[in-house]
Amino acid sequence: MPVEQTVKQCAPRPKPNHEIYEKRRKRGPTTKTHRTAAVTTDSEKKKNLTLGNKLQIIQYMNDHPTSTQQQVCDYFCTRSDSLGGKLFFNQSTISHIWVQKEELLERATSILNALSMTHACVVTNSNVDTALFCWVKYFNLEKGEVASGLMLQAKRTYFENQFNVPENERLQGPGWVQSFCKAYNISELR
Repeated sequence: MPVEQTVKQCAPRPKPNHEIYEKRRKRGPTTKTHRTAAVTTDSEKKKNLTLGNKLQIIQYMNDHPTSTQQQVCDYFCTRSDSLGGKLFFNQSTISHIWVQKEELLERATSILNALSMTHACVVTNSNVDTALFCWVKYFNLEKGEVASGLMLQAKRTYFENQFNVPENERLQGPGWVQSFCKAYNISELR
């Protein structure tokens, strides 16, 4: 007698959510403002403050000298989206910003793209960095191409020669490329 085989059927799996895998569109700069840590009203996640945010706080404290640090915190935590969005920080952050006020103001004028940075960027030669950043922007916008790490290294060597940078101050190897791209918000072809 033949043996009957029974086939078990499993419950159907739920369909996966493919929305999280959709490619994000690359968006160009819509306005000429710096990157910010301000969040819209639908999000209350803390982010690192950019230099531009810190300068806004300094400006607000200069405009309102009678305000306490807690009142400044409350103002930025409840600020509307039309004024730049909410910034979440505490009183100790304001104290640190106020102590570093002169350094922050100096950094804002000395480094290209500084307002969008959250941390200080170590620059060995500002002329070379500025020239390299401008070349990358030209290469990306005018030619529509993305520079590779080797191209950045070769162009940096070229600019260092043009600006007569001493040998002991030149950056050797590819170690600086990733931090340069991150500091200036540049995509790099690997």
